[in-house]
Amino acid sequence: MCWPQTAVLLAHLGFTLTGAWRASQPRLQFTHSELVQNGRLLMLPLVAGDLHSLLPDENGRRLYVAMKDNLLSTSLDDITQNPRKLYWPASPDRVQECLLAGKDPELECANFLRVLQPFNQTHLYVCGTGAFNPRCALVATSIFQRSEHQTLSYSQTECGKGKCPYDPFQKTASAVVDGELYAGITSDFMSRDSAFFRSLGSRRVLRTEQYDSTWLQNAQFVRVAPLSETDNPEDDKVYVFFTERAQEAEGAAGKVLYSRVARVCKNDIGGQRSLVNKWSTFQKARMVCSVPGPDGLQTHFDQLQDIFILQGKDKKNPLIYGLFTTSSDILNGSAVCVYRMEDVVRAFKGNFLHKEGPQYKWAEFTGQVPYPRPGTCPSSTYGSYSSTREYPDDVIFFSRTHPLLQENVLPLGERPLLVRVGVHYKFSKLLVDRVEAVDGTYDVLFIGTDSGLVLKAIHLPREHGQSQEVTLEQLQVFQHKSPVTAMTLSKKKQWLFVGSREGVSQLALYQCELYGQACAECCLARDPYCTWDGHACSPYMPTVRRRNARHLGEDEDPLTQCVRQGGGGMSLSPAIGTEVPEMANGVVIPVVSENGPHVSLSVKCGGSRATCPGEASEDGSPGHTENHVYDGEGRLDTAMAINERISSLSLHTPWVTEPSLSTDTCTGDSESGSISRDIPGAANAVEPPDDAPCPPHVMAQVWVRNVRGMQDSKSLDEISQTCGGSVCARGGGRGGQSEGRRATISSALELEGTVSQEGDLTHFITKNLEQKIKMSSKPSLDCSDSDCSGPIYRSRGSSRRPADIPPIDTAVLLDLQRHTQEVAHSVEMMMRSLNGTIQNMTALSVGYIQTYRDSVDSLGESVDMSIKGMYTLMARCEELDRSMQPIHTLASQIRDIKRTLDALEAICK
Repeated sequence: MCWPQTAVLLAHLGFTLTGAWRASQPRLQFTHSELVQNGRLLMLPLVAGDLHSLLPDENGRRLYVAMKDNLLSTSLDDITQNPRKLYWPASPDRVQECLLAGKDPELECANFLRVLQPFNQTHLYVCGTGAFNPRCALVATSIFQRSEHQTLSYSQTECGKGKCPYDPFQKTASAVVDGELYAGITSDFMSRDSAFFRSLGSRRVLRTEQYDSTWLQNAQFVRVAPLSETDNPEDDKVYVFFTERAQEAEGAAGKVLYSRVARVCKNDIGGQRSLVNKWSTFQKARMVCSVPGPDGLQTHFDQLQDIFILQGKDKKNPLIYGLFTTSSDILNGSAVCVYRMEDVVRAFKGNFLHKEGPQYKWAEFTGQVPYPRPGTCPSSTYGSYSSTREYPDDVIFFSRTHPLLQENVLPLGERPLLVRVGVHYKFSKLLVDRVEAVDGTYDVLFIGTDSGLVLKAIHLPREHGQSQEVTLEQLQVFQHKSPVTAMTLSKKKQWLFVGSREGVSQLALYQCELYGQACAECCLARDPYCTWDGHACSPYMPTVRRRNARHLGEDEDPLTQCVRQGGGGMSLSPAIGTEVPEMANGVVIPVVSENGPHVSLSVKCGGSRATCPGEASEDGSPGHTENHVYDGEGRLDTAMAINERISSLSLHTPWVTEPSLSTDTCTGDSESGSISRDIPGAANAVEPPDDAPCPPHVMAQVWVRNVRGMQDSKSLDEISQTCGGSVCARGGGRGGQSEGRRATISSALELEGTVSQEGDLTHFITKNLEQKIKMSSKPSLDCSDSDCSGPIYRSRGSSRRPADIPPIDTAVLLDLQRHTQEVAHSVEMMMRSLNGTIQNMTALSVGYIQTYRDSVDSLGESVDMSIKGMYTLMARCEELDRSMQPIHTLASQIRDIKRTLDALEAICK
């Protein structure tokens, strides 16, 4: 038995995935109490304790909620306003029969609504378990307008067998397509018969083959969706996504779960002599969502939890987002994979899997596939076959014995888009919203978990076809951390609705105002819903034409984004609300250095900009520059060296009223000579008051080149030294002044310097920067109104003399080193021992769990075989009864003859 090795391997994979797929820190994180206190969450509590489906009606502005014994209708604007209920309980006699069968009165013997589908614009089709007696009803939406409480009687319903499961704990999926209900359910009392049905129309009911494990085996259905592959409507198909036990993987590996996608033709009506009233075009393929590892080892997320189909411009090639979890008891993880429809279609055009007999393994079918190919929809393309009943017998027989395809459906990039491993929750529900932003479209993922969390994440493209996952929000939507069982959103109202056994929660799709009051903070958030509009971080409206700064890409600079509104870029961030020039050249900013009081750094702005008159690039194309940083001697400076010398260069203070630095130096004669320019507006600058408080938020900032080493979760306040050592400046006027004059930047500091121009490079040099920074530092500001003569303040900036430092004994250092090595060795031995103990315990636990599983599965299979035998015996008895019918008729005739003879005999006597 190889359990210890398997346990060690899975534990190693868990540690590897945890390190390689560490989740990004969310930009916003709120508990349930914080959301309620801030008024960002509306909660509609439910007493029923069960919620399965949420269905928004954008036209009617209503939200329908399917739960236990009730169908709820509430406002799409505010779910707490005037909710209306349709009370639909199970019949009392069915409840009593359910209780006699040993079922739970609260969790099973009630009417749990499991099918909620829009039938047309005025009606809903709803089905419930009915205390293990499924019932369905066509409900008019106008019924909720009559009164707050309505009751649906048993006589207003119809039989729901083949449409709704008996057991409320069984997963089901359904969809109404052209007035017909397609449903994946377990269709018997014992929940052993997994089947995919089509009902509710004028055509005969179709289903998958019964008790045939090659078709379906213990399937857990997730989603049903109609999808068009071609422009021919006769070729339309319905897809069903589910998880089942994989026969082709069983054996030495034990019982394995696979995620599947299957499809049937909409115009399928079954076979003529075989597969009568059964699907004749049913086929299935495996969906793979795995993390590639070393030596080709794959870590699979096998259990499909949810599917979201995102329609784009190409209706025949949507994106399929799948939410998966691990089926292992050791590795707790979740993942999101994305698939293209064309890859799914390609898998169904591949080869079939075949098994010769019980003792053989599954292998590729190498024989001749009959014509037309099994799974093909009948259409005018095949003139002699107008329906599936006209298909040849060999085609129907092949479809019955070969429903499984060999090729797997692989995700984009052959790896997950998002992974969570080693966290306290698993993914349960998924929504995707395609958002139009300033710089393109983004797919925003809303993920519900089994602990009541809702995650909001995006993925940004990177090099080599990879992507970067960014978690924007993490919200604790429910107070008691109930699993999320349903999610939907309203595109028109921009609301997200989340359901669990606690009730329904309503919250906005975005929280733009919480990202900060600075442009760079808004850009660093990377939320596609939000943009900097010049005054605040606000929701982006595609219909409003205005200059907006967007969120950042991986290697982008908040300054460049915040200032480059339109086409140009500049290095010195202007005050909020001022006009940004379309063309701006570099400026030289003084930076304090260890070797001198001031050092000139020239920052050449990047981004696309309009060229000056007569200016062109070397290849003759319009000029395009990139961010470069040079020191005072003309050498190209590196980002590391700059980060060592620069903390923050420009902060906006609210008392600066006039623009002070000219940035428009793009003139026809600016290429020759060195031109000095004044800084206008210095005389009109308003001095800050002495008791002015520190600005609460950073409004603008100068940052040198791209801050490549910056973590995503850092805010602007962490990037810059707020209030200490800051230079406040604003962009402004376009007119140049006379050469060589002095200039003063009006800000929180009074800096005097000279502005000159040399070619495309503008210089600003100051000589009193170091002194001003010391005077405006945080300790100086703190002691402005207090005594700063204490020992703490006297010690600031001072250094100890070498004579004050006592000598260090080398023997003490050696002893310390030896003790440290001994402690490290002891810790290492303890870790090895602990690791071995954990591995042994894990191996034993896995062995016990698997033994218990095998025992339960064996018992279940025995019960299943007994039930199958019972059904077989009943069928044989019925056949025997039918075959005995002529004998009964003959016996009746013999009795009649005997009575006639007796009568004649009596007459003769």
